[in-house]
Parts: sequence; structure tokens; C-alpha cells
Amino acid sequence: MNPILLTVPNTGTHFAQSILEQRFDRHYFGETIRNDRHYWFSHAEQRKCAEARRLIENGAGPLILTMRNPIDNIRSRWKRGYKLDADWELFWRNLFLIAEDFDHFWLPIDTEDRDEYLDMLSEALDFPFKTDWEPRGVYTPNGREREIEDDGLTMDEALDYLSQFPFEQFGYDLWQPQHSQPYITDA
Repeated sequence: MNPILLTVPNTGTHFAQSILEQRFDRHYFGETIRNDRHYWFSHAEQRKCAEARRLIENGAGPLILTMRNPIDNIRSRWKRGYKLDADWELFWRNLFLIAEDFDHFWLPIDTEDRDEYLDMLSEALDFPFKTDWEPRGVYTPNGREREIEDDGLTMDEALDYLSQFPFEQFGYDLWQPQHSQPYITDA
């Protein structure tokens, strides 16, 4: 069994890796895996999703997708100095497209029922994953917020774009942000 982890940046990437690495070693797409102690990882880039599709069709899996309140994803990106651009939009589109096409496990990091999602993943991978739900990989380059010349999309434009995706299945209301669990940080 070789799980595949796909994420949108700033939705719990490092967090999901820390969970999977209790049982598996990380590999990046393009590397050859010779045993069942490894998982593949990538952000949901177009070519990486195409590779994930090929791997799943050849027996790899299960597919694991991270999720975070999209408003917190936006704030985290801005705080780190990243703009909301076409790449950011494609990450979200690719994540939901691959979720439509293949069986998968969501791993939301900030919902009230996140323990249930982790339990389902533990059962599927036959390993008792544990976590304290503390953030992982929270940082700002050089300890400072980065300056960016073009902010890209505004918050309203970003939420308008994201409204095409079914975030309500996680209890997120894009226009009434509510934080139910303490994975919310300033980063």
C-alpha cells in the first residue's frame, strides 16, 4: 500500500506529512518506490495530479487530500507573502477534480469532526495514527512577513472563485467564517 498525499499549499501539508510519517517514508513523484513503507507527496499541481492519476490507476493509494478553512488558507498565504494567483486557483481546482474521479480520504485540520476523519484514515491504512492537532511547519521566511508587489485577488474575489467548490461538506461558510478548532494561527 502506497498512499498518495495531495494538498493545496497552506492547508495542512506539513501536518498531514507528520501524520503519515508515523507509518510511511515520504517520496516525491517520479521517485521509484520499492516497498509498502512509502507514500507519494505533492501539492496539487497539474502535472503531479496527472501522475497521481496514473499511479492510482496502477494500484497505488489510497488518495489523501488535506483541507483547511479556505479563509484561513488565504490569510496564511498573504501572511507568508504569497499572492492569490492562477496557480493558487489551479491547486484548488485540481484537488476537487481528482476528488471527483477517485475514492479518497479528506484530512481536514480544523473541523469539529477531524478526529473522525483521522480514525477513518487509520482504519483504511491499518495504523493507529495519533496527533495533538498542533500546527506543523508554521513559519514566515526569515522570521518576517514578505513584501509582495501584486496582492493578486482580493478576499472577495478569492471567495467568489472558491464558491464553486463544495466546502459546505466540511461545515465551512465562505461568507461567515467561523473557527471551530484551534488549528487557527496567525501564520
